[in-house]
Order: sequence, then structure tokens, then C-alpha cells
Amino acid sequence: MKTIVDWQQGEWDSDNVATTSVNYIAALNGIIAEYKRVGILRTRNVMFIHQCSRISETTGNRNNVRNPQAALPDGFLVRAGADIDTIPVGEANANRYDGTHFTATGAQLQSGLKKPILENFITNG
Repeated sequence: MKTIVDWQQGEWDSDNVATTSVNYIAALNGIIAEYKRVGILRTRNVMFIHQCSRISETTGNRNNVRNPQAALPDGFLVRAGADIDTIPVGEANANRYDGTHFTATGAQLQSGLKKPILENFITNG
């Protein structure tokens, strides 16, 4: 049986000026190491890191979260996921009700981005 950890986090960190790429990488690497230590991440079990930040952030800090999310996947146990940030807020917040979190329509768009990535892993490993 395959297990998938679907990692999508970063909204708070991208709006927090104290978050640097260095401390975001260290924190996420700590989580990955713990998942490996307890056996969540092992052969046939993977973690997908989706690029996710706060779309409406005002601090200019987004890349301190996005860059590590793109750099950390190793292609084996930790893999690149979808770029969730490509889903726009939409007309009258149609996709993101508060500029960050998804409406039902936004969640459907997110599923559409993730589906082929997850299907590929399930089918091909």
C-alpha cells in the first residue's frame, strides 16, 4: 500500500517577515526527518510539497517560502507537487474567499492541479 503526505502550508509564513528561506528550510527539513524517523516516509510512501503561500500577502516575503518549497523535493521520498499559487483569487474572490483560502470553486481547481501528479505516483511509483 502506498501512502501520500500531501504538504500544503505556507500562508502564515509568507506573511511573516521573520520567516527566512533558511529557517523555513530548517523547519520543513525537521518535519521531513521526523516523518522518516517514525516510518511515515519510506519506500512506497512519499511526501508531495505543493508550492503554497499567501496570495494576498503584503510583506514581500513570499519567495522565502516558495523557493524552499521548490528546492526541497529530492525526487524520491519528497517530491514536487503542484504550484497552488497559480490559482488566482478570481473575480469577486470566486476562487479564494479571503485572498488566500479556497472557495469550493478554488478547491476544485486545486484538485485539478494535484490529480495528475498523484495519479502518476499511484500508477508509476
